[in-house]
Amino acid sequence: MNAATGAISGTPAANTAGSYVVTVTATDSANVPVKGSATFTLIVAGGLFMTSSGSAPYHATFGTASAAQTAALATGGTYPYTYAITSPASLPAGLTVNPTSGVVGTSALTPAGTYHVTVTATDSTSGTPLTGSITFDIVVALQVSRTNPVAVTAGSAGTITTVSATGNTGTVTYALDAATAALGWVTLNSSTGVVAVTTGSVSGTKSITVTATDGTTPANATAAGTGSVTFTMTIN
Repeated sequence: MNAATGAISGTPAANTAGSYVVTVTATDSANVPVKGSATFTLIVAGGLFMTSSGSAPYHATFGTASAAQTAALATGGTYPYTYAITSPASLPAGLTVNPTSGVVGTSALTPAGTYHVTVTATDSTSGTPLTGSITFDIVVALQVSRTNPVAVTAGSAGTITTVSATGNTGTVTYALDAATAALGWVTLNSSTGVVAVTTGSVSGTKSITVTATDGTTPANATAAGTGSVTFTMTIN
């Protein structure tokens, strides 16, 4: 309980379902304090207690299968449990859960984007089985690649590399990291991904990051896919 705001919050632990009578007392700051109290019943609903392995959000990249992003784990009730993805209602390609183990994975064909995933477990209680659910995000990044960077001569204009992305469902746009964009003499075509320098370039090496962003959010995703690639630019 937050002593200043009165907010009561927390996560019920396993096997704590039931009704709890709670009394909250408020005390003001007068020289002779005035007090008041309220009593209510806090109900922790019955059901399975759910956790997931690792730390959410879970990350993958388009084009690379990630068969074990996480495992949804149920406790309480009667073993064994059956697992299913209940949200999003229509799953993107390659997003699956093993009904026996609760392992959640993506395939190489899962479109880039952020997916708000709910896994529900059902136990083996006869009659009315117990259920529990857990929700987390899986973020699938665009697969971003580049051509081999080309060294250019100081004071000369030239193309350094071309960046491209796959896994998108719409039109991809490209952007330079803020530090590189501030130089002024490094350019990036936001549509084609071509990175170049102007005649104002100076000699040396510099690390550059290009970020690609999909212009369309995939079906049943909550955000469009992004991805980035970092490379070293050399100017002789």
